[in-house]
Amino acid sequence: MKRSMRSERQARLLLGWATAATLGCSPTLPPGLTPRPDAALADAADAIADVPLVPCATDAGCADAGAVAEAGADVPVAPPTCHADAECAAGRHCDRDHGACVDCRTRSDCAGSGQVCTSQRCEVGTSCTSSRQCAGQVCSAALGLCVDCNVDVDCAADQTCSDNGCVARPRSCTSSRQCSDLGLVCHPTRMRCVECATDDDCAVGTQFCGADSRCAPRVCAPG
Repeated sequence: MKRSMRSERQARLLLGWATAATLGCSPTLPPGLTPRPDAALADAADAIADVPLVPCATDAGCADAGAVAEAGADVPVAPPTCHADAECAAGRHCDRDHGACVDCRTRSDCAGSGQVCTSQRCEVGTSCTSSRQCAGQVCSAALGLCVDCNVDVDCAADQTCSDNGCVARPRSCTSSRQCSDLGLVCHPTRMRCVECATDDDCAVGTQFCGADSRCAPRVCAPG
């Protein structure tokens, strides 16, 4: 919530005028404000205390009312920009946990040879034999490359390691209604919000639900 400053400003001007008047001065009020007698001191003080709160999300949103954002004010969360890869530009993927289009979520999203997903960007991995060679990362013995993670403990407390990339931990759920704002569904046995629980949750005819509960493209094997 923000405090409307227009009424408060008027009240403070009147309070200042009344104070100056009681000291024998001859103050001048701005146009539109009516002088008050000495008794206005109490009235003006009451007016300041009674200033209503005007609901608005930001300082800019309250500019017309002369409002100023107060610390701790609630700010609305921006709606997600995507729910599926198809809503992102070609070559980009939807991070459904945050509703944003990114270059990659995990290493499997990077098509280039020797590429890894680092902070949601596909980059050529740095060769390594020890994590000491990986600034801010760890060395994957299986890949021989620096990666964001090998196990969950390599990630932040609210993240998990998936295909050498740190991703948000799935939201717990008992119903898909609890996942709908993320564009996800509730897995019936894992009780977590996931991209898919069955093939029906993926694009018909072109995708299937993989073992990691993510939709993957259908690829026909030769022969």
